[in-house]
Formats: sequence, structure tokens, C-alpha cells
Amino acid sequence: MSRTRKAAWIAALALAIGALGAGTASAASFQFDPGGRITGTSLGVVTFSGSGITITCPVTLSGTVTSAVVEKRSGATYGAVTSVRIGRCSGGTVAVLNLPWSVTYDSILGTLPSAVTGVALTVNGTGVALTFSGITCLYGGTVSSLLAVTGSNPYRTTLYTLPANSIPLVSGGFLCPRSGSMSGTFAISPTQTVTRI
Repeated sequence: MSRTRKAAWIAALALAIGALGAGTASAASFQFDPGGRITGTSLGVVTFSGSGITITCPVTLSGTVTSAVVEKRSGATYGAVTSVRIGRCSGGTVAVLNLPWSVTYDSILGTLPSAVTGVALTVNGTGVALTFSGITCLYGGTVSSLLAVTGSNPYRTTLYTLPANSIPLVSGGFLCPRSGSMSGTFAISPTQTVTRI
């Protein structure tokens, strides 16, 4: 075999091995235990805001988390928010629309396998109506969220966070801010164990 052909063969073999390794990594999965029904109770209040408005309310989320093995793949469905209970608000009122909201996987935060800090998730199809000073503004779309984890594989999680991220205006008058946001941290029950397989 000529030196050139041998070098090409070695390069092709290296590419094949690299592709095999990448395929194995992308095939990684997660499993939640116990999964099933889950409740998130806000620690303090959740803030709903837009330019010039701030509405704060205690919030309780209810939903489901899959107990099946789920691919670690962007867009894979991990669960859903099935109900949102809004407590007494300050600065206006809040109504929630379009339930259930599906929750899908986005990415890992931190470094695998032992320095993972969380799982980034996306809440899809949200709808929130904010009413203040007699004006109602409807916001909707996708919302980024974070499932904080501790320990090493298997990980343990008790906190769920909605960082302040923009939600576009869907309908409302010219006095409505062009975008709104909701942010808060929730204690989740029961505690979930997340195993990377």
C-alpha cells in the first residue's frame, strides 16, 4: 500500500471512530424517578413584568414528569405544566391560558459527568394575560426554564427556576408593552432523582 493511500485509510478510520463516539454520546438518555405528578410552589412571589408594569403573585404549578427513559436530545418532551394556580397579586391581575404547556429538553448546564449544575428546559405554548389599570395584555410563546441539580450522576433536584426572559405580546392595545416576562423559583415536590444513562 502506498504511503498516500495508507495515510488516507488511517484518516478515514479515525473519522469513522470519531463518528461512532459522537453517536454514542448523542444517544445518552435521562430517567426521572419517581416521575409522574409533580408540584412546584413558588418561593416568595413570581414577577410578571413589562416596560413600566410589575405584577407579583404567589404561584403554584402542577404538572407531570415522564418516568420513561427519554433521549438527551433538544426538543424531547420531558413533561408538561397542566395547571397554574395564581394567588393574590399586587400591581394587577394575572390569568393563565393555553394549558397544558409542554416541557422539552434544551441542554445540560455545567460539565458532564460530575459538574452538572442543571438541565435547561423550554416551556412551550405559554399564554399569560396581564391586567393593570384596566388594560389587558396577552403574552405567549416559549419560555426558558432551569431544573437545578446537585450531586453527581444520579443527580437530585428540588428547585425549578423561570429566569426573567422575554415573552412576545400576542394581543392588546398600544399601551401594552411589546414584550413581557415572568420570573421566579419553585420548590418541587416530590424530589426527583435524574439519572443519566
